[in-house]
Amino acid sequence: MPAPLSTPVREHDLIAGADPDRVLDALFVNAPLRDYDQRARVNDYTLPVLGMGYIATYVAQAGFNVGVLDAEAHGLGIRS
Repeated sequence: MPAPLSTPVREHDLIAGADPDRVLDALFVNAPLRDYDQRARVNDYTLPVLGMGYIATYVAQAGFNVGVLDAEAHGLGIRS
């Protein structure tokens, strides 16, 4: 079986909810709990950031273009 092709991850691929055709007005970021560049994740279990989602939804309904970046769920390091 051939190995899956790896494609580079673009920044806007990690941001949920934003309209890519408009300028981003606000970005809500859930920072990683530890620096995954130094120590890799051992599991993929994360909880959704419900409060941040509520706030982002409220702001989006007010007409702003908002996105949510869950760095913890993506396993991003601090420098990423």
